[in-house]
Amino acid sequence: MFFSKEHEEALARLLYAAKRKKGLALLTGELGCGKTILSRAFIQQLSEESFDIGLITNPSLEHWIS
Repeated sequence: MFFSKEHEEALARLLYAAKRKKGLALLTGELGCGKTILSRAFIQQLSEESFDIGLITNPSLEHWIS
């Protein structure tokens, strides 16, 4: 995978938020910009001993919106 400056920045921010226990971090972007690949790279850099990871790849909000 090619990491652009923006991808490297996003990955650094996600890692910072997770490792420093900063709470919620949100990754957004246009279709096809690399969010899924970036999230998988992020997950690979977290230790299994320190983090419980769940990945929702296709959430459907229809069930939650009244």
